[in-house]
Amino acid sequence: MAVQMNLEAPEKGLLISDANARLLKQWQAEGADVNPVTLMKQALYRFRLLFQAGHFDAAEAQRDTMLHYNNMYKDPAQQEIIQYAIASFEEQRGNYKEAYAGLNALITRFLQEKNYLKVAQYRYELADIQRKQGDYKGAMESYRQYGIENDSANIQSTNSQLNELTKKFQLNELALQNKLSTNQLYAAIVCIILLSGAIVIYFIYTRRLRRKNRVLYDTIVQSQKMQDDLNISHEQISEDQLSAEEILYRNLCKLIQDEALFKDSQIKREDLAAKLGTNRTYLADAIKQCTDGLTFMEFLNRFRLRHAATLLSEDQDMPINEVGDVSGFNSRSTFNRLFREFYGMSPSEYKAISKEKNIK
Repeated sequence: MAVQMNLEAPEKGLLISDANARLLKQWQAEGADVNPVTLMKQALYRFRLLFQAGHFDAAEAQRDTMLHYNNMYKDPAQQEIIQYAIASFEEQRGNYKEAYAGLNALITRFLQEKNYLKVAQYRYELADIQRKQGDYKGAMESYRQYGIENDSANIQSTNSQLNELTKKFQLNELALQNKLSTNQLYAAIVCIILLSGAIVIYFIYTRRLRRKNRVLYDTIVQSQKMQDDLNISHEQISEDQLSAEEILYRNLCKLIQDEALFKDSQIKREDLAAKLGTNRTYLADAIKQCTDGLTFMEFLNRFRLRHAATLLSEDQDMPINEVGDVSGFNSRSTFNRLFREFYGMSPSEYKAISKEKNIK
């Protein structure tokens, strides 16, 4: 059944499921004690095959059967599979709210367990659901979080390999010391092995980091395009449909973008308020309301970071410290820190991936 499901041939899988169901009933009729986990797995596979085939009503009934057997004996190894299957079912039949809740619960669980590989997997699917719902802003944030969590998963995997190699090297070193305590040649060999292992680990980590950055870069580009589309659609809304704060916020964004005011590292909230004919308090309230709580400086730095990312992609000859200066940052350390926090990689890494993409 699993093979046919993976081959996207649910009807063939259902034929196998029917045969299994008849066999299980025969065993029960003969007095065999069938494990509830076996019955639950049969119901689980049939549930997934049914909704994959588009039989949603039958799938819903099969879901209840699956949950019934699961309640009889909860197999810890099956709980994630069950929860993900239910979320996939809700997504496929268009119940995005329920699908979102299911995936979010899985993310919360694996965050607590610090299993970032699983977190990244479900975060990406969560972003897809937000995109289908038209929540481009939420999807953009989820894609960004996915990139960060995927990075954490790669680091976690690399650290695990490093610890395992370190243990092996330590055991080897101990054995050599016990047997050849007076032989300096073998001590040198151990050092060479350790150094070689460190070089190999560093090479593996660097390659994985590069691969992660490529994925993250594509996510950033996609997120920026979604943000641009969102801004364009917002600009087309007439002012009589907007609140006073939304009108002020839209005028503020246009002013900053048209006059490139974010490039001025000394610009203050009072300066912008004066240009817009309002006061600093109203301006701060409009920003906070329209950006889910950003402060004025955080809001302004978003423009600077976006401009810096564009320069890093389009002007490969410009030094990185100059990119930060012309984007409005008054120190390189601040620029590097904020860029890494927002994009999940350093400006130099972003520039390198961008150059690689442009060459291709």
